[in-house]
Amino acid sequence: MAIQSEVNKLSIFQKLLASHLFIGICTLLLVAYLFYQSFKSALIERTVAQLSSINVLKQKQIEDYFEQMQQHTQLLARNTPVLDFIHSFPSQTNKAVINAHFTFLQQELGYQDLLLFDTNFQLLYHQAHSFRFSTNTIQKPLALRTFLNTSLRATQLAEIKWRTETGSLLLTSAPIKDRLGKVIGIVVVRLPKSPLEYILHLRTGLGETGESYVVGSDWRMRSSSRFFPHMPPEKIEVRTQATRNAFLNQLGYPILNDYRGVAVLSAYHILQVPGLRWAIISEIDLEEAMKPVYQMRKIMGLIGIGVGFVIAVLTWFVSAPLSQRIGRLRQVVLQLSRGMLPKERLVIDSQDEIGQMKEAINQLIGGLQQTSLFAYKIGNGHLQSFYEPLSPEDILGNALLQMRDQLQASQEKEQMLSRQRTAALLEGEENERKRVSRELHDGIGQLLTAVQFKVNLIEGQEKERREIKAILDETITEVRRISHNLMPSVLRDFGLEAALKSLCNRSAQATGWVVNCSFDTHPDAPALPSDCVTGLYRIAQEGIHNAIKYAQATQIDVIVDYEPDQIRLSIRDNGIGFDWEAYQQQTQDANGIRNMRERAHLLGGTCQVTTGINAGTKLAVSVPLSIIHS
Repeated sequence: MAIQSEVNKLSIFQKLLASHLFIGICTLLLVAYLFYQSFKSALIERTVAQLSSINVLKQKQIEDYFEQMQQHTQLLARNTPVLDFIHSFPSQTNKAVINAHFTFLQQELGYQDLLLFDTNFQLLYHQAHSFRFSTNTIQKPLALRTFLNTSLRATQLAEIKWRTETGSLLLTSAPIKDRLGKVIGIVVVRLPKSPLEYILHLRTGLGETGESYVVGSDWRMRSSSRFFPHMPPEKIEVRTQATRNAFLNQLGYPILNDYRGVAVLSAYHILQVPGLRWAIISEIDLEEAMKPVYQMRKIMGLIGIGVGFVIAVLTWFVSAPLSQRIGRLRQVVLQLSRGMLPKERLVIDSQDEIGQMKEAINQLIGGLQQTSLFAYKIGNGHLQSFYEPLSPEDILGNALLQMRDQLQASQEKEQMLSRQRTAALLEGEENERKRVSRELHDGIGQLLTAVQFKVNLIEGQEKERREIKAILDETITEVRRISHNLMPSVLRDFGLEAALKSLCNRSAQATGWVVNCSFDTHPDAPALPSDCVTGLYRIAQEGIHNAIKYAQATQIDVIVDYEPDQIRLSIRDNGIGFDWEAYQQQTQDANGIRNMRERAHLLGGTCQVTTGINAGTKLAVSVPLSIIHS
């Protein structure tokens, strides 16, 4: 027995040793993998940061170059020989001296070509080494003409498209002013592209495959390509994601495809140069940047193969059963960590520590299922749902219960406040209706009746008297109609049924339509409160008014079903209807439907609309009497 016990102890020790070794190797592999990913991310970040630094530096150098050349152009505009030349034109005769002076200025200031214009854009002088300029040449490109026109006011920098083999021109200009500040001409210089090429082709920090280049807003290069050195830059299209991001001032994932279709690490900025819309892009091939990572990956792959072989042997001969049990637990725990609930519970096949863990996980899964179901019900507004916490110390469960109670209290308070506000508004509206109706009936109505009586006493002039009497009769009728619409006396004196039938009769007389009214009352139905009577009457009044105004119908049916537990009001017509789905996509309801819904909601009921194109419209209002009498 003692020997068997020792054997059992040794077996358990071996299993624990194998499991610890397995966990250690897995941890080592995980750390190695994380280190690999971290090293890869760090290398990408460092390379992108280096590219960004190079890109920003070259951006600053290019911006400084253009700013310097604009300043040189302004110096040319203020140069004394230039002013003397403009003032004395066309009497200048010593062209050799002028050419020598301008050649000296060209060498000192670093421009390529020089042109002088008067204020009428007449070419006075040109020193062009690469282009032939003439008055006819200036008239042809509209962009150049516009550029000269703008140059009369301030220093300008622009890229002018030129229909020659050399592509576009970079021109900067400045107005020439005399001592009194009057503009007497324009100086235009063509900027060489060689300084830009020099700045961009400095490859410090760009490795074997890195390059920086400039792209215009037409997706064409403005500097020569390292990979296509013999192709004119403006024939190379750079419609890449990096270019799009640069012109949109957006950041993106640094690994992109360049204009060759090769994966690169990219950094880009838009040049802040007034008059030019260029982007500067710095890139290096991903394969070159990731060489250290790829080498480390190969080494780690070899190490992983060896470690995997060792783990397989240990697992197979020592701890395969234990690994399987832990593997199942691991899958379930990973699913739980991602918020997923396993469909099947764990099978408890032992009472050891793993078995106890399985039992605890099964309890956790059940509790999470109950908690998620309860949270889902609360989220859908079912605040009366029942939930029992896993234990008195269940923080999540108790928090959900507290949240449910708070939501219930908040919802009840909000509903009460909403009803109070709406009720106060409607009550004020109805009181105002009553007051206006009473004043129309008791004040203006009686005065018109008195006038009518006095007119009847007037003798003579029978024709005029009849006309005045007819006008008074019509006025009295209109005042009575308005008074009745504001607050019909039949509603106050005889109730909802009589008021609805009166409303339908008056609507039928006014329109010539068939307006039916059906009022079905259950013997056990309780008496309706005055606010409910008024609310239902106003809903019916609004519904009939909408049908008359929009439906183009010939028949309207008003049906009231008055039962002990609820009252239902239906208004339907055989009109043209409307597209209900399109109507629901509107940001707001029309006033009529919104008013009817608010009145139904105030009574604790619902208001539903059913319609379709050429299918008529049905309005269904249902009000539970238990809420009204509570």
